Amino acid sequence: SHLGLPGGTFDMKDTDRIFTFYSYRANEIGWRENTLFSSEGYQKMSILQMIGPTILSMVGKQHKRLRATAQPLFKRPRVLGWWNARFVQDTVDVLLNRIANSGDNRVDLNANLCAPLPMAVVTRAIGLEGSSVIDFRFHLHRGAFGSADTPIEDRIASFQYVDRVLDEMVETNLREPGDNVISSLMDNDVTEDDGSKRKLTKEEIFSFCKLVIFAGGGTTWRQLGITIYALLSHYQFWEACREDRSLIEQAVDESLRWAATDPVFPRLCVADTEVAGVFIPANSQIQLCLHTANHDPEVFENPKAYDIFRRKEHHMGFGFGPHRCLGMDVAKQEMVLAINGLMD
Repeated sequence: SHLGLPGGTFDMKDTDRIFTFYSYRANEIGWRENTLFSSEGYQKMSILQMIGPTILSMVGKQHKRLRATAQPLFKRPRVLGWWNARFVQDTVDVLLNRIANSGDNRVDLNANLCAPLPMAVVTRAIGLEGSSVIDFRFHLHRGAFGSADTPIEDRIASFQYVDRVLDEMVETNLREPGDNVISSLMDNDVTEDDGSKRKLTKEEIFSFCKLVIFAGGGTTWRQLGITIYALLSHYQFWEACREDRSLIEQAVDESLRWAATDPVFPRLCVADTEVAGVFIPANSQIQLCLHTANHDPEVFENPKAYDIFRRKEHHMGFGFGPHRCLGMDVAKQEMVLAINGLMD
């Protein structure tokens, strides 16, 4: 609602069979067995129908090939080096300096830090700067989400604007490569099944850019707010992190287990199967509830407690298996650097 956008649902009108996976083990199966519990179910969501195909809704070899092409951009060493130095730290500094220099004794961190940080990082990362960022985000959101009273011609016009801007950016980077995500994607090769290599198509680059903006904007915004809230409401952990900044990443990681921003993900079961003794027929809608998986007492001791010093167990805050969040290290570093700067 803070964005002025309608809520979304995973409505699959061609099936009335819905199964929700609650336990850690059931969710592990649902995430890992992606050709059986297919993420193609995303294609039934109106938002992704408007955006077009992305790796989010792909399975099997197609997903693996395209994800592998972008993966080098998001590996941890690249994030700690290039992303932090090029985009994240500067954006954090600008936002915190603005807060510090405002002269106000109170500040809305949600509006002045959590919300603008990730969106500024991802739009700058694809090569947008200045006022064009605001126009681009407006048209991307209006085209993809719109509202009940947004005329269809306006949504179409917005998507045409987005594609036109991306097209111009691709052409610009072809003529003069920049230090950004688009140029980096252009440099990487897609390896086909027969071993041959090719470059990403313009449409594939478009889809990565749109996915980076959608996936990297809203979720990190909310998770940063959740982490700050968790630390301030469990103040002994705030103090521990303030004294030892290496603990901040543990605090972020625990917030993802404790209260992940996206607690449910859709899948489509494509064949008759059985999970945890329950028969699931083909064409059933599956809801992977990672929140309950992250609170499964068989895996996490005292799971409702926020505890940055708990015994480390693999959580599903960033998903699991082949569709584990591609940009998770970028998201974590945005939160780590923001909290570190806030403590300073």
